[in-house]
Amino acid sequence: MISKVDLDDDDLRAHPDRYPGTPVPADGVLDGAAFVPMTADGVFAEFPGRHAVLAVGSNACAAVIRRKLSGVGTPVGFVRCVVDGVAAGFSAHRSVAGFVPAAPFADPAVRAEVVVNLVDDEQLACLDATEPNYVRDSVELSLGSRTTRVHRYRSRWGVIAAPGQRPIPLCDQPALEGLLRGHVTGEPLSAALATEGWARSDGLGGADLEVRAHPAE
Repeated sequence: MISKVDLDDDDLRAHPDRYPGTPVPADGVLDGAAFVPMTADGVFAEFPGRHAVLAVGSNACAAVIRRKLSGVGTPVGFVRCVVDGVAAGFSAHRSVAGFVPAAPFADPAVRAEVVVNLVDDEQLACLDATEPNYVRDSVELSLGSRTTRVHRYRSRWGVIAAPGQRPIPLCDQPALEGLLRGHVTGEPLSAALATEGWARSDGLGGADLEVRAHPAE
């Protein structure tokens, strides 16, 4: 039994402590004010030729995507997949809304369940406009039984990691603040993380992004 998806919930601008919101419970399609469950094969068949976008943070939440795409509309496909070598951590900055957002990083030992959004050209451009602290690139990834070119949003400012350790995996905001407390102080958070050595490259290869200290927070 698939639980109902509340498309009016998860306003992270009003409740930043709830980030990253509630991911979709199953594969399906966001169509206007409804989330319609269907199989992954059904979703891919429904949207041939669409862009696949890796959603490691709040983009896995149908309510968030509905708000982000309010200017261009739906439908949007959501597919839950398993990927190897990519994990979800935290971008080394704080958003305008007050939460510390997610970002992918390389971890060869990880097999992670993620959500992929299937969007058209106009929706992809709209998503780009909501991600000023990220650079979008694309790679070939194995998504379950298929290999697909997938876009991913990589943080311009690196990912959060204690000095000499692997990046902090995605967790809720209070838990992250507890991990940082006593080690990283001051605002903007991006500058404090860089100063204390708590920001590092995501290790995803390609054109490796430089860790910077002052994003557009």
